[in-house]
Parts: sequence; structure tokens; C-alpha cells
Amino acid sequence: MNLYMLIYIGVLFFVLTPGQFITFPQNSDQITLNVSHAIIFAIVYHFTHKIAWKMSTEFNMKISKKV
Repeated sequence: MNLYMLIYIGVLFFVLTPGQFITFPQNSDQITLNVSHAIIFAIVYHFTHKIAWKMSTEFNMKISKKV
């Protein structure tokens, strides 16, 4: 795994942290909130990780050609 993918995962995790952009009603219990956000993270990661990987490897190739 390269550095850009680690940054992508970290940013994705931060963005999908409860209360950042997605919120649930206050009366929801903590387990429901955690499971819901874990599922949302998994779904978003599943559909975007190949795009992020491709972009990061292309960026790495461009940088290595310049050096």
C-alpha cells in the first residue's frame, strides 16, 4: 500500500466519522451509530478504492519519471 492510499483512507475515515457530514437522531444508541457508520465506510470504500488506487499509482509514476 502506498502513502497516498493511507492518506485517502484516513481522510475517508475522518469524513465519515459520526457528526462530520452524516448524522443520526440523538436518541439512537451508540451501537447502532457505530455499526451504521462502519457499514457506510465499507460501502464508500468498496466503490471508491479502485479509483483512488489507480490515481495514486498514476501519480507515483508521474513523480518517478520527473526524478
